Amino acid sequence: MWGWLMQDRAANFDDYGPVTCRDFLREMQKREQAEVISMAYIEDHNPVGIMTALPITSRLWTTHGICFTKSVHGTGIPLEAMRQFLDLLWLKGAQKVCASYFADNERVDKFLRKLGAQREGVRLDHTLRNGKPTDMIDVAFFRFRGNR
Repeated sequence: MWGWLMQDRAANFDDYGPVTCRDFLREMQKREQAEVISMAYIEDHNPVGIMTALPITSRLWTTHGICFTKSVHGTGIPLEAMRQFLDLLWLKGAQKVCASYFADNERVDKFLRKLGAQREGVRLDHTLRNGKPTDMIDVAFFRFRGNR
């Protein structure tokens, strides 16, 4: 998974993210304590993606990482994986699932909108990347508003 994230580090981490694989593993161990849903997506017996979510309340969840190896970008596999992931969250009682990403990440914007994400807002200068203030986009999927 670390290798997938490093394929486009700027799309996946701000200045506060892990710098080494060891740092990343420590962060994942911490997350195991709180995150309820993690799903790896397997294609031809190989993992090609991972999606994680964290419950905020019984009805409100937030994604806490969506990443697919570049080898499956544009194949439809990530779309199908995310549909399955959202279906799993709906079964767990989620009614709204939030996601956020760097405002300059057009690929993720297009991907999430194709899945039916609705834009909720922009958080200006929300974090730092390479020491520079960076905006974040907030979107959400709604179980009963018809994302698809």
